Amino acid sequence: METKGNVITGLGARSYNLQSFLNGASFVYSKITTLIALKRDEKLLDIGCGTGTLLFRLRQRYGSGVLLCGIDPSEGMIGIAQKRNKKLQSQINFQLGVGEALPFKNSSFDVVLSSLAMHHLPLETKAQVVREARRVLKPGGRLLITDFGKPQNLVGSIIAFIARGHAFMKENIRGTVNEILKRNRFKKIKVL
Repeated sequence: METKGNVITGLGARSYNLQSFLNGASFVYSKITTLIALKRDEKLLDIGCGTGTLLFRLRQRYGSGVLLCGIDPSEGMIGIAQKRNKKLQSQINFQLGVGEALPFKNSSFDVVLSSLAMHHLPLETKAQVVREARRVLKPGGRLLITDFGKPQNLVGSIIAFIARGHAFMKENIRGTVNEILKRNRFKKIKVL
């Protein structure tokens, strides 16, 4: 198992929660928890789950009536998520793995999401992740990708300029993720 993307390891993994908080990820996670609208017995997969912060929020909001899974290529990140999971007894399934080769059967999930992870992947890997998401989604399932994209205003333009050299941001800013979604027959694509 190896990804062609930018994997956060070592000190980066250990300080990820603090970095995410300082970068405003908390606001993104709050928005996602309201957008998802999980129903009882639905199954959700988070691709690039990191330390599991979003999944823990979803567990708090929806309780144990939903099945939550997270996958990430960073041993450090998954280790942190698993320790917290055990401590909180959250019963979330965290696995080490990559989004471009998901270890799940076809049509396994009602919802697949990826938050603030796609910009860590080169173009072809982004496309593989979207194909894999389509494969593991049940018919009528929902996909939610939140990440950096084309700037929509002055603040977005400033952030894009500052972050332009980070990982594979340039591809996201050009709108390639939306194009990949369209090629994979995803409908109702919204850019917020």
